[in-house]
Amino acid sequence: MNLLLATDGSDGANAAAKFVAGFAPVTDTHLHVLSAQPEDLTANECDEKAERIFAATRAVLKGFAGSLSTSSSQTRLSTGRIVERIQVAAEMMPADIVITGSRGHSSLARFFLGSVARGVVRHAPCSVLIGRAPHGAVDRVVVGVDDSDDSSVVTRFVRRLPLSRGCVIHLVCVAMSDALADHSGGMLPDSLRRTIAAAVDDAQAEGQKRLDEAAHELRATGFTVSTQMRYGDPASELLEAVGSGADAADLLVVGARRHNSLDEHFLGSVSAALIESANCAVLVVRQ
Repeated sequence: MNLLLATDGSDGANAAAKFVAGFAPVTDTHLHVLSAQPEDLTANECDEKAERIFAATRAVLKGFAGSLSTSSSQTRLSTGRIVERIQVAAEMMPADIVITGSRGHSSLARFFLGSVARGVVRHAPCSVLIGRAPHGAVDRVVVGVDDSDDSSVVTRFVRRLPLSRGCVIHLVCVAMSDALADHSGGMLPDSLRRTIAAAVDDAQAEGQKRLDEAAHELRATGFTVSTQMRYGDPASELLEAVGSGADAADLLVVGARRHNSLDEHFLGSVSAALIESANCAVLVVRQ
């Protein structure tokens, strides 16, 4: 698996590197570290600053078992230009995952969340991981499952991640509540309410089917897997499933969009809420 880590040397970027260091020691993983430097630096200043960042990153990654490469790029420190450089690097690699930190230096136009990280999640040609340092090794993962075909894509991607087979994976499907048909307070015609209720039942049944299929596939790979059906707002329910404190998950995995038979959540709603609010790393899987 090819990983691209975009870093500005900040605490947020180093936390992302620490997350990578928490992956299982898989030798066929290649990590490329990219650093963007201001255009007003001289070539020597750019090289010196980049090397300081790379040295700090290598120190964090001291246990990384795969291959490691680095590069630095000078650019205007604007959100659009930095996102573009990361996007081009991901395409050229080509990367399976782009990794960024959740926050960067404020002097660099808020290099990460709120600017660059959100842009990368929206526009990267591959999956994106917003890295936050785990408590140790990455050993507890929450995976969001829905009633669409995207769920199988997410499951297959999780199987490829450099996770130890002792990792515990908690599969969560957030379905619509049975109360949805009654939400109008009785204003809908009975026939329409019955249609909505039937659609909700179908979506819940399909969600449970997807949960069972994903659990079977991941257990066959050697993971310890648990499943749970939850009902309500997808972002809120997934955040609650992640937990908090020392028992919180190390990683939350979701699809780039959520789509089921009655509602559609594109990136910018559920995924955006999760990358901004989760207290763990968030991996947004793109097909």
